[in-house]
Amino acid sequence: MRQVRGLAPCPAHLCIDQTRYVSSPADYPHQHATQKIFPFIDDLHAWLDWSPYEKKDPEMKRTFGGPAAGVGARYARDGSRGIGAGSMEITESQPSSRVVMKRDSARPFAVHNIVEFSPEPEGEPPRR
Repeated sequence: MRQVRGLAPCPAHLCIDQTRYVSSPADYPHQHATQKIFPFIDDLHAWLDWSPYEKKDPEMKRTFGGPAAGVGARYARDGSRGIGAGSMEITESQPSSRVVMKRDSARPFAVHNIVEFSPEPEGEPPRR
């Protein structure tokens, strides 16, 4: 445990596990849903289309490096106070099953995270 001045003690490492369910069209083969969404995660350029942070600061400066997608793809941002400055780099990419990223923020405060996306079909698609 470490103590942050003026705050209660907090663990040096914290793991947060979140699940999001995304529906696919009823006529889309359910078993291929992960193949359909995987490119939107693995290609950091595609995040411009779906990440809510991209719309919060239209003046934000963005830079991309490395390959277009997959291991080594990098994205850096420098935006307003609400967005801050930081970067992401894909460190592991298993097609249609897993993307692991190193995510670092420098502003408004320093944070270093490992982010994992593991898309998988969940149950049968709803009947319409």
